Amino acid sequence: KTPSRTWKSRNTDHAKGCDMPALISKKYLTISFKEHRGKKGALVKTANPVGKVDTLPYEALKEMRETLEVVREDKSLDFVIFYGGETKVHAGADLAMFAGEIDFRAVHEYLLAGAEIDMLVKSLGKRTVSVIQGECYGGSVEWPLMAESSICTNDASIQFSEVNIGIIPGWSGILNVLLRSNKENALCLAATGRKINAQEMLSDGLVSRVCSAVDMMDIALDLVTAAAMDNPEINSLSTLGETNKIIDSRADVGRYRV
Repeated sequence: KTPSRTWKSRNTDHAKGCDMPALISKKYLTISFKEHRGKKGALVKTANPVGKVDTLPYEALKEMRETLEVVREDKSLDFVIFYGGETKVHAGADLAMFAGEIDFRAVHEYLLAGAEIDMLVKSLGKRTVSVIQGECYGGSVEWPLMAESSICTNDASIQFSEVNIGIIPGWSGILNVLLRSNKENALCLAATGRKINAQEMLSDGLVSRVCSAVDMMDIALDLVTAAAMDNPEINSLSTLGETNKIIDSRADVGRYRV
C-alpha cells in the first residue's frame, strides 16, 4: 500500500492534458489521473529536481517500482502514459557511478532495478504509451521503450551513448528495439552508439508519431485509447555490412595506440 504521506490533494501537473489533481507525488515521480474517450488512465511523469540533466538515480528507480505496483493494482485504470520532465537533456545513470573505484554491488543493483521495471511495465495489464522528449541518452532511451508504443517530439533524439565508453545497455533497451524494429537496427544502435533523430525513430519503427511539444499529450491520449495500436512501417538505419565495418574498425586495437 502507498504510504499516506505520498498522497497530495492539490498538487497538479502543468503539461497540456494533465489537468487533474495528482494522485501520487514524490521526489522523482508524479502521477495524475486523466479520462479520455470514456477511459481512465494514469499519466506518469519522471523528473529529477536536481541539476540541469534529468537522470534516474537508484532512488528514482525505487519510486518507479513502488508507483507502478500501485498502478498495476488499480483495476479502474485502462492505460498509462509515461513522459519526462521539461529539461532538454535526459539521461539514465550518472556516469560517476562507473568512474574511479567502482562499487560493483551498487551497479548490479541499479541494472537489476531497471530490468525489473521493464518486466513490471510489461505486466501492468493496461495499454502503455511513452513520450520521448528532448535529447535522450542511455537509460533515458531504454525507459520509454519499455512501453508498448511511443511518440516523440520534433526535437527528440536518442542515443545508446554508453556503448561509446564500453558499457552495454542493461535495461533491456536493445531487446525492446529488436521487438519494435528489426535485428539490423538493434545491432546498429547497440554496436555503434549512433544518435538518431525524430524522423529516423519514426522510419525505423521506434515511435508511431512525431509531434510538437504542445500537442504531445493529446496525441499520446489518442494513441493509447485507440481501438488498435499502430504497427509502424520499419526501415533499416544501416545495412548489416555497414554496421559490421564499424564494429571491425572499433575492434582494431591499432587505432587506440598513442
